This record gives sequence, C-alpha cells and structure tokens, in this order.
Amino acid sequence: FIVQLQKISNDAGMPIVGQPCFCKYATGQDQVEPMFRFLKNKYAGLQLIVVVLPGKTPVYAEVKRVGDIMFGLATQCVQSKNVNKTSPQTLSNLCLKINVKLGGINSILVPAVRPTVFREPVIFFGADVTHPPAGTFRSLSVPS
Repeated sequence: FIVQLQKISNDAGMPIVGQPCFCKYATGQDQVEPMFRFLKNKYAGLQLIVVVLPGKTPVYAEVKRVGDIMFGLATQCVQSKNVNKTSPQTLSNLCLKINVKLGGINSILVPAVRPTVFREPVIFFGADVTHPPAGTFRSLSVPS
C-alpha cells in the first residue's frame, strides 16, 4: 500500500519522502489520544497521520477529534479494504485529499478563461444528496 501510494503521489508531483516513521496496531478509540500524543512528541515536524480502519467505527470520529482539534495534525483515514486491495483510482483520490490537508492546491482556474464572477471573492456550497436505489419511488432525496 505505502509503495503504491508513494508512486501515485510522486507521479502527481506530490512526493512522499521516506518510509512511515511509525506503525502500530490499536484496538479502540481510547488509544487514539495517547497514540497521537506519543507521535507528536516523538516526531518533530510530523505532517500527517494515516489511520487504517476496519470499516465504519467510532474510532474515526475520535481520530478526527484528536488529530484536528486537540493536536492540529492532519489525519487521513483509510478503510482496510482499500489498503488490502488498492486501485490507482482510490490511491489518486487519497493523494488529492492528503494534498489539500497539507496545504496543497489540486486545481486552479486559468485566469485567461475565468468567468467574470471570479473577479470578486466567491464561496461555493455543496450538498451530498442520497439518492434512492433504482426502481424505488417511495424515498425522497434528502441532503445530508
């Protein structure tokens, strides 16, 4: 997984240098804060913590709370199924997410072809809408 992630990120112009500095198996959300505290103290300049999760678990929310709020560390969670069976598309999407979290820019609008609306600051709002399965007529789409 790490070698493939490094290759995809290097190909995209976002080099990941070196190997992971730490790898440990943890069993519950109560271990997240002590683990992050240890990592922040041991590795000066730590930029990112990648956490592999078995699926949907309360550990995800704890990783985000501890990383983002308590320690100000960028975190990227990945489900184990995407680590065990990687695809270039999944790795590319992961690289885009990591790049933004580390302050990178994934795309820009070329000034020469920008619509005039962009002459002033603009904010975009998006909505993730859940759609019912094909053939289902009783459910309504509800923004999440």
